[in-house]
Amino acid sequence: MFGKSSGSKDAQQIFDALSKSMAVIEFEPDGTIITANDNFLKTMGYELSEIVGQHHRMFMPDELFDQTEYEKFWADLRAGQFAFGAMARQKKNGEMIWLEASYNPILDRNGKVKRVFKFATDITERRVERAMWQSVFRATDQISEEIAGIQGISNEVVDALQGISSSIETARDSVTNIASAVEEQTSVTDGVSQNMQSMAVAVEVLSTSLGEISSMSGLVGDSVGRTRSAAEILAR
Repeated sequence: MFGKSSGSKDAQQIFDALSKSMAVIEFEPDGTIITANDNFLKTMGYELSEIVGQHHRMFMPDELFDQTEYEKFWADLRAGQFAFGAMARQKKNGEMIWLEASYNPILDRNGKVKRVFKFATDITERRVERAMWQSVFRATDQISEEIAGIQGISNEVVDALQGISSSIETARDSVTNIASAVEEQTSVTDGVSQNMQSMAVAVEVLSTSLGEISSMSGLVGDSVGRTRSAAEILAR
């Protein structure tokens, strides 16, 4: 019976309970497959006859396989060291599967490893979901960074617009000052023009007056001449 090497009724019952809910496979200390339960076979897509006598290496994805690390992995198990973690494995159809697994060395009476039992649970869906959420979080962080960058650009644009607005205000003030100066100059020019017009009127009036004076002088001269003539006539 699968798990007979436990040597204890209680251990057998515990083993049977675990075997009902988990994928279980039994290895020789060198990694050769002894047997596996139905859960393991269904999880990996194999028939028992296809894996018995084969090496654990058949489950390793080529793209993740490292010879040095792999040899150390089995050397540690043969030394009685327990191994646990999320591990990538390859199914019969070539698909990658993630197993949360523990490798448990079983010792004989002399303390030497005689079997290695692996208990595993398929966590592929959970792993994929976590990877998806990690992608979402990374995308969210990236979007946040882009938004922050856009806000920074917006702040620069606002600063630039404020600078332009300030320049426009300065230009408007300059135009206002120029307009005021022109208006003042216009007022001065209008005043000068009015003064010139007044002067022209005054000169015209003066000219008229001089003409009148000249006419009066002529009349006086004529009167003086006639008086002088009359006096000469009387003097004869």
